[in-house]
Amino acid sequence: MTAHAPTIAFAGIDCLDVDVQVQVSSGFVGFTNVGPITAVKCMLNGLRPSLQTSLLWTIVMLCPISATAADLLPLKRGYYVDNSVPCAKASNATLELFTGTSFAANCVVKSVQKAGRSHRITQTCTIRDDEIDGTLLYTVLNTKEFLLRNDEREFHFRYCEQKDLPNPWSATDLSDLTDKAP
Repeated sequence: MTAHAPTIAFAGIDCLDVDVQVQVSSGFVGFTNVGPITAVKCMLNGLRPSLQTSLLWTIVMLCPISATAADLLPLKRGYYVDNSVPCAKASNATLELFTGTSFAANCVVKSVQKAGRSHRITQTCTIRDDEIDGTLLYTVLNTKEFLLRNDEREFHFRYCEQKDLPNPWSATDLSDLTDKAP
């Protein structure tokens, strides 16, 4: 039996959409996390199948409500600049802002598919009242570097301290973003 239950999780005062998909069968019961919700980790073993099923549905209904959000990717929150450009020469064309939940404040992540260090992220961005859907491949090299691949080419980004960026980025208040950083 397979069940699908859209629900929510709270991260501070933010409310996140959570898509819970459950497959119930006899045998060992386990939980697999997919995506940025990492606080829901449970394992059950050695219980009668009917009790496993009852507990499974109880956990499915309760765990997402108490889940906490983790960052979308294991990267430091802040500004990233194309590796071929000095931080002091960054521009709109060479700069990415990682908020922890998306790249750019005007984007909403729709899905994440992980394969090793790579993450295929589908997101919707609002630009001048238009919604644009896109899918990009991010490969995390370390906590301060990633590769970004689109249909045409690959870009190498590295983290830049905000003070090293030109205006307006050096003067933008990111305290809400960086205060929550791990």
